[in-house]
Formats: sequence, C-alpha cells, structure tokens
Amino acid sequence: MHLHKVVIYGFKSFAKETQIILPPGITALVGPNGGGKSNVVDAIRWALGEQKVRELRAEKWDELLYVGGPGRPSARLAEVSLHFDNADQKMPSWPEELVITRRYYRSGDSEYLINGRVVRLRDVSDMLLDSGLGRFSYAIISQGRVEATLTQKPRERLEQLEEAAGVSRYKVRKRETLLHLQEVNSNVARLSDLQGETGRQMEELSQQAEQERQYLAWQSERQRWQTQIQHTKFRNAQKALGKLQQQRDSQVANLAELAQELSAHEIQVQTVRESAEKVQEAMMRAESQWRHWDKEVTQLEQQEAVMLSKLEGLTGEKERLGTELQEIEGQAVRLRHEALQLTDRSNHHSSEWQGQLVTLEQKIAQLEHEVQEVAEELDLRRRTTAQRDIDLGLIKQSLARWQGVLGTDSLDSLAEAMDFKRTQVRQMEREVQQLSQELQQLTEKRQQLERFRHHTEQELLPLRHQLAQRQARLRALHQLEAEGEGLPLGVRAILQAQRDQKLEGILGTVGSLLTSDPDVALAIQIALGNASHDVIVEHESQARRAVRFLQAQALGRATFLPLDTIRPGLVPDGERSLNRLQGVVGWALDVVHFERSLRPAISHLLGRVLVLKTLDTAMTVGAHHRFRYKMVTLDGQLVHAGGAITGGHHGQRDSRSSRVTEIQTLTQRVAEDLKIIEGKEELLKASLTELRETEILLDGARERLSERRHH
Repeated sequence: MHLHKVVIYGFKSFAKETQIILPPGITALVGPNGGGKSNVVDAIRWALGEQKVRELRAEKWDELLYVGGPGRPSARLAEVSLHFDNADQKMPSWPEELVITRRYYRSGDSEYLINGRVVRLRDVSDMLLDSGLGRFSYAIISQGRVEATLTQKPRERLEQLEEAAGVSRYKVRKRETLLHLQEVNSNVARLSDLQGETGRQMEELSQQAEQERQYLAWQSERQRWQTQIQHTKFRNAQKALGKLQQQRDSQVANLAELAQELSAHEIQVQTVRESAEKVQEAMMRAESQWRHWDKEVTQLEQQEAVMLSKLEGLTGEKERLGTELQEIEGQAVRLRHEALQLTDRSNHHSSEWQGQLVTLEQKIAQLEHEVQEVAEELDLRRRTTAQRDIDLGLIKQSLARWQGVLGTDSLDSLAEAMDFKRTQVRQMEREVQQLSQELQQLTEKRQQLERFRHHTEQELLPLRHQLAQRQARLRALHQLEAEGEGLPLGVRAILQAQRDQKLEGILGTVGSLLTSDPDVALAIQIALGNASHDVIVEHESQARRAVRFLQAQALGRATFLPLDTIRPGLVPDGERSLNRLQGVVGWALDVVHFERSLRPAISHLLGRVLVLKTLDTAMTVGAHHRFRYKMVTLDGQLVHAGGAITGGHHGQRDSRSSRVTEIQTLTQRVAEDLKIIEGKEELLKASLTELRETEILLDGARERLSERRHH
C-alpha cells in the first residue's frame, strides 16, 4: 500500500488543478523558496483530517483558499484528493484503489469523501488508524517536527509509539466504548427516574384513558345520533322534495291545461272574429242589397202604377174599341143586310164599306195583341215583385234578429252596435293576449323560483352537514383544550386546580392567551418554544402558592409569569426601527394579539424577538444589531441572541399549538359558514314568499282568463 497520486485544486498557492505522481520509492520535490513545496505537505496533512489550522501554517481556515492574483480570481473551493494503491492488500479493509478527498468552501462548509461518497471525519479517522497515517502519525514530519519529537513529553511520545504499533485504534474504540457505557448508565438512571415518575402517573393516566375511552364512546354515540339525525333530515327533505315535485307536476299539468284552454280560447276568439267579419260583410251586403231592392221595389211600384194606368187606358180603349167594334159589326150586319137588299146598288158603295170593315178588324186584332202583351208583362212584373217582397221579408227578418241581438231598432243604430261589438272584440283580444303573456311570464317566474329554491336547498344540505361537522370538531377541540391535553403534567395540574377553585389568580397558559395570523403562527410557535406552556398569574404570591401545590402533590413542574413582578423585554428606542429594514416582518410583540393587561408577560417572552422572512435576511439584520436579539423566520429557523442558529426541517407541529391554530381557524370558518347559511336561508325564505305571491297572481290570472273565455 502506498500513496501514488496527489490532486490539489484551490489550496493555498495552487490556483489550477495540479496532479503529483508518486511512484514507488523516494520522491523529492525541489524548488526555490516560496515555490509551494511545503504547501504540498500541508495539503496531504489537511486531506488526512488535520483539525488544527496552525499545524497547516495558517491563522484561519479561509487562508487555505487561493487568494487570487493578476488575471486570476480567488478560489471559492479548496480540494485535495489522495489516491492510495492497495493492490498488495496490506490494508485488508481497504479497496484496491482508495481515494480520500477533503473540500472546503468559502462559506465555511466542508466535507469528506471516500471514493466519491460523502462520509464523516470519524469515518476517515477510523480508516487511517491502522495505516500509520493517523493523528499522531510519524509518517509526515514537517519543518521543526524532528526537534519537537526530541523534546516532546513522554505521554506524547507514547501516543506516537502506539500509533506506530497500531494500538491507538483500540484505545480510541475503548474510549468511545467507555463514553457510550457512561451514556448508557446515565440513560438507565434516567429510565429509573422515568419509571418512578411513570408509576406515579399511572393512576392519573388510567383515569385519563378511561375518560378518553368514555369520550370516544360518547363521540361514537354522538356521531351515530348525528348520522341518524342527518338521515332523518334527509328523509324529511326527500319527502318535502317529493311533495314539491308533485306540486310542480300539478302546476305543470295546470299550466298545460291553461295553455290548451288558452289555445281553445284563441281559436274561439278567432272564430268569433271571423264570424263578426262575416256578419259585418253580410250586414253590409244585406244593407246594400236591401237598399238596392228597396229602390227597385220603388221603381217597380212606379212602373206598376204606370202600367196599371196604361192598362186602365188600354182597357178603356179596348172597351171603346169593343163598343166601336160591336157598333161596326152591327153596322156591318146592317150593311150586309142592306147589301143583300141593295145588291143591285152601286158596286162603288159596297167596296168602301168592305174596306172599312177589314181595316177595323185589323185594328181590333192589333189592339187585342197589345192588350195581351201588356197583361203578360204586368203578370211578370207582379211575380218579380212578389219574389222580391219575399226576399225583402227575409232580409227584414235577419235585420230584426240582429237588431234584437244587438239591442237596436234602426240600421244606423245597428251599424253603431256592430262597430261597438267589433271594438269590444278587439279589446277582448288584447286583454286575452295580455293575460296570456302575463300567465306565461308568471309561469316562467314560478319555474325559475322553483329551480332557485331547489338549487338553494341542494346547496344548503352540504353546507349544513359541513357546519355540523366543524361545530362538533370545534366542541371536541375546546373540550381537549379545557382538559389541557398536550400540556406538561404540572401545567395540567395547575389548570385543573384552578377549575376546582383550589388556586386563584391563574389566567392561563401563554399559548392559550395569545393569537396570531396564520402566516406568522409557525414563527411565533418556534420563538416561544416550551414557553408557550408557561402559566400567567396575577401576583407572585399566587405563583409561590402554585409552586407549593405542585411540590405537595408531586405533580411535576411549571413556569409561572407573575404580572406584578415580571420584567418586560424592552428594546431601546433607537433600535425599534429595525422592523423597517427590508425583509423584516416586524417585532414579534407587534404581530400577536392579546389582552392589554397581559402585556408584561408577553413582552417578557417576545419583546426582544424579531420576525423575518428568510434566514439570509436574519443574518444580514443580525449584523446591524450585533446579534443582541433573538430572530425567527417565517419558515421556523431560529437565530438566538449571540448568533447561535437552530434550524432545519421543522416536521410536525406541536399538537397543542396545532390544536389552538385549528380552533382559531375552525371558529372563523364556523362564523363564515353561519353567515353563508343565514344568507342562503334568507334568500330561500324570500324566494318562498315570492313563490306564494306568484301562485296567487297565477290564480288571479287564471280566473280573469276564465271570465274572458265565458264572456
């Protein structure tokens, strides 16, 4: 086994990565003074775990980093790797190739690696114990080391000899084993104390366990009853919903009937309108025809009078001509008789009488023909007049019937009545249309109200269930808070004694008497720590009485904060402005809420505590006040007064602090749920009132529509 390569980067004078190959045998480094020969030895010593910076010829660890030079920046990392060849297996526990690396960062962090795996310094020391390269190794002899070896004390020389003989490893393990045994004995003593304390607490814990079992049983019973109540409410709601759905179906059926009736009424109105138009047209035609026929009747009567007068003239003429004819016939008979007697009279006289006779006969025949034609025309006129009298009678009967229906006596009154009826029909149509629109609007409004009511009830069901769950959880948390669950034994005993009126002046624990916003709750919890269990009392005499009570009952310990003697944590006025620096949330005393009378005790705990956003900000602000004040970040990292830092992953929060935060959150959410439910119930109540009013309006609209239909 031998060291065959050294790799150096950023260490002292080595700005770049430098590899030094060490073949088997003797290797000498030659160079001028200040060339870095001793730095190679320091690098090997440092990589092997040297913890004394003076042994490396430096005053502080940052001096191990390359400081920079012309054109080269300073190094942010120093790294040295030692490569060991163990092919001969002289170190059985080592691998064939072993690489030990040590790194140091400018931030102050450092790490050790074995074959690229991050390990502890102890792991490196354990691996080197049997190799002769340990803490007291003689393998590295730096300048002045020979003289120091000659003048070293016997104990130091013994340690060096033990290292060379390989005994130091076992002595280290012996020392560790003895320390571990001492720690085990301490733990055993502590366990004995805890066992005794546990024995004293067994009875109380048994009572608490019994109370917890009783509480769980009651909780289970409560949940069962609550589930049964919710189930009953759900069944009642389903029944109510069924009734409402039946009402809705009935209303929908009524709406359909009303729609049918409305359609029938509209058809009837249309029929009436068409009938009225037909009646009006018939009346107009009848009136026109009646006037026309009346005019024709008048003309016919005039013609009849003329024809009668003419007929009388013709009849008189006929009678006159008949008389003349008779006279002529008598004359003819006489003439024929005379002709017979006077046959032998002159032919000239006979021819004249014969011509006159023929002329008279023709005239008589013509007159008879004309009389016959006049009689026929007169008969036709009489028949036409009779038919028109019949038609006129029918028209007069129809007019009389409509006059009786419309309540009028004359044609002018009949026309006025028809106009009035037409106006009434149009007005009725408008009213029916208006009622139909109103009925449709009211129906739509009712449907909207039904949907809104159903939607609101569906929203209220989960809200009420959620509210009941949160209220039950809040009551359980208040019960646990009242019983002091999560508090130390002594604090619970003090609170119980205060409830039993055995002690006076007990105001409560710090954690129960102050609140904070959720964004700073974790920071306040970390800043208080176990002080959140401190008990605030009014007077120091009451605190002494409470201490004696705990002593007498052997119930543990508690810290008391008497308001009359406690000294508040004050900040000089000149440093109050620290809360205005960038990244500072504020003084812890200003971001919590509590009663004014408790200020001395709360100020004692939080008066000199700053709340900041991040740990980097805390370190920057700490430089301003030279770490005189405690600082806590929003994510729970703590910087103590003096500069010590406590931090990391916080993990699960304290159960009682979480319970207090949950109580605050649930109280706020219960108030919000109650407000939301009250608002929705008001909306539901208003919608039900509006729904009933709409039902009344619907009934009125149906009645008015029914009256219009009957009219």
